[in-house]
Amino acid sequence: MTIKNNLPGNRAGAPKKDGGRIYPALLFFLIWTYIGIGRPQDIFLFLRPMRLAIVSILLTGAASFISSANLRNRLSLSSRESKVFLAFVLWTIITIAFGRNRRLGYNFFVNYYIITVIYFFFALYLIRNIHDVKSVIWTLIISSSGLSLASLIFAEGEQRIAIAGGANDPNDLALLAVTCLPMIVYFMLRQKGLKKMILICSVIISVAA
Repeated sequence: MTIKNNLPGNRAGAPKKDGGRIYPALLFFLIWTYIGIGRPQDIFLFLRPMRLAIVSILLTGAASFISSANLRNRLSLSSRESKVFLAFVLWTIITIAFGRNRRLGYNFFVNYYIITVIYFFFALYLIRNIHDVKSVIWTLIISSSGLSLASLIFAEGEQRIAIAGGANDPNDLALLAVTCLPMIVYFMLRQKGLKKMILICSVIISVAA
């Protein structure tokens, strides 16, 4: 997928001076990403009644709607990645009818997987250049490192660490750490100073977890 420098306000003839700016819609999208992956509500249980995931989705949608004039024509469904994803979603829907437990498959798709579909379209709509991509990767790194650290500190059980919550069993935690570790190492080798030290700590935390 080709990512172009097409930030809000950067239309034809407009100066491209905001390449490093995180505009409100993207900021709320990054918060949504952190809440969905970093799961602060499962680390600090007092946050659960606040329904942070729903709030972040609504704020992302509202900010995207307000910025729609500057973001128009950005939702590309013609790319290979978009076609593959949509084909996968269609295949998922079709195969529900042939599952052993169709009701369970339908409920899982409606209650859980549909959020992934919505997230994909927001990502396709809001991420437009390499700076936006790096912002998302930094959010993933923070999410993974924070969850791994919390799991080490507040581990449940004696053998396999985890954080309370349906999405954070030991297997999910390991998958997240292993997925984000190459990103952490990649950034670590290219950063200096405080950021490099933070990333080194993130590597240690992820490997320990």
